[in-house]
This record gives sequence, C-alpha cells and structure tokens, in this order.
Amino acid sequence: MRELILEQARINESIYKKLAINDEMLEGINLKLDNFSLAVKEQIMFNKKIESQITHLASILSATNHEQIKAISTRGGKVTHDPPYPEGAHRPSQSVQVDKEAGENNKEKEVTYLHHQLMHKSPN
Repeated sequence: MRELILEQARINESIYKKLAINDEMLEGINLKLDNFSLAVKEQIMFNKKIESQITHLASILSATNHEQIKAISTRGGKVTHDPPYPEGAHRPSQSVQVDKEAGENNKEKEVTYLHHQLMHKSPN
C-alpha cells in the first residue's frame, strides 16, 4: 500500500511539472497574441489614415477642371496635345501608333549595351 501511495505521489509530481510547463507555454502564446492584436489594431489605424488621404486626394482631383488637362508626356519624352473638345462631345477613339524606327534604334542600343556589359564583365 505504501508503494502505491509513493507511486501516486510521483505521478502527481510529474503531472504537476507538465502542467507548469504547459502554463508557461500558454502564457507565452497569450503574450504573442496580445502583441499580434496590437499590431493588427495599428495596421487598421494606418489603413484608415491612408483611406482618408486617398479620399482627400480624390476630392481634390474631382474638383480639378479636366478641360485644362491637354498634354501627355511619354517615358521617351514625346509630348502629345489633345485638342479641346466641347462639353459633352464624344471623343473619337484613337489608335496608338508605334514609332518603329525609334523602337528598332532602342533595341539596337540595348543589344549593344548588353554585349558591351558581357564582354567587359570582370571574372569572379
């Protein structure tokens, strides 16, 4: 009977230690969840600020007189001018024309540049 009591005491001690370890792990998880919750709340506040800024910018852009916007600049530096259209007039659809000669020149320059880079690359 005494051995049974001692064995039960050892089992209880083992269970107590395992429960203590589980409690520590759960406290760590709880702390991480609290930090995550705080990060989510901060992200929500940031998103609301961005949303209000975008709304403000949209209201500014909608107030802009679109009839004054008449020029478009491309990355290549070319500028196109849009003729003024009367209020409510239907604008004709325009087809995009590609400057083939400029495109070919750019391709040749790019190939020459890449060839130069490959030929003068220092060995590692």
